[in-house]
Amino acid sequence: GPLLDQILAKAPDVARDLDRRLVWTTLRQEVEAADVRDNRRITLAEMGFGGSDSDYLSKTAIEILLKRNEPDRARTLLRFIDDPQIVEGMLMQRRFAPLWDVLAAQAGPGLVHSRESSVRVAEQELADQPDNPEELADLVSAYTGAGRFADAAALRARLPASAEELAKIDEQTAWAVNNVGLAMNKAGQSDAADKLFATLNGALPANGWRVSMMINRIELLVFGGRFSDALPLIDAAEKEPQSEFARQLLRRLRYCSLARLDRKAEAGALRPAVMTHAKDAPVPTVDGLLCAGEPDEAERLILANVGNSEFDEDFVAAMQSVPLISEDSSIWGRWNVLRSRPAIAAAFNRLGRDLPPALRVPLKD
Repeated sequence: GPLLDQILAKAPDVARDLDRRLVWTTLRQEVEAADVRDNRRITLAEMGFGGSDSDYLSKTAIEILLKRNEPDRARTLLRFIDDPQIVEGMLMQRRFAPLWDVLAAQAGPGLVHSRESSVRVAEQELADQPDNPEELADLVSAYTGAGRFADAAALRARLPASAEELAKIDEQTAWAVNNVGLAMNKAGQSDAADKLFATLNGALPANGWRVSMMINRIELLVFGGRFSDALPLIDAAEKEPQSEFARQLLRRLRYCSLARLDRKAEAGALRPAVMTHAKDAPVPTVDGLLCAGEPDEAERLILANVGNSEFDEDFVAAMQSVPLISEDSSIWGRWNVLRSRPAIAAAFNRLGRDLPPALRVPLKD
């Protein structure tokens, strides 16, 4: 932390060329006071650190500056943000209201300028480094964020396909395959997506991260109503090393599946653990309760977590009246059934708004 501050102060040109991952790791491990951490982020954002990866950093710095009542300074950082999913979120979250007009003009109708810019940058970066799996994963994400799901799914052709090939891939390549699988599902190719995830998860050797891809496959099955198919995969995933967050994701998927299969005794036996660990993953827990037909309990959990900025973002997105590109399709269509409840409506109106129709990305494929 302090070493990074010295470089930022005395050698900004050197700072611009620092390894991005090293800087992101430094930011995650800070121990200084909040204002020191905040100033560091503002300084990095104002120099455009991270290039095409600067969206999240810039958004964080903008948030800090708005809290400090410096909207003009915050506005100057909007030029570093073109990720449509981040733009879409900011245009819904009321804390960014002082910048809505400028950001909407910059993004264009249907976020067209943001979508084109993010895809153009990702395509160029992959052209410059055609064998870099991280750049390929970024292009899949850029196409998905632009609503171009079929184009994202088509990138499967550039990735290993057989179990033999997938057994040898590194983590970055695995994430590229994972992102393609999610895009295929969004493009309406749910069976092909499931087969891809099955091959990937069956081929990967034991490691500390494959559980994420196992969970992603299970989520697609559960959200597609294939509860019986999901349960044995949950059994397998629970044996993997994982965080408390991941454990709660699996608990809620099992609870949702058991409830929907009308296996009431098993669901009832699991419920105390689901509620005890709600704090480990509040958003997925709310979703699991709604899936299981418990809107009153879901409302209580939402209202207990409103005020946490990360939760608030998910809450505003999930309450939208139509699905958006930043949507986790699992959530939309469930949470917004609560919109008519007075306490939920009041929280939504305080924290966000419906994305204006003129700004919605057309979801063509």
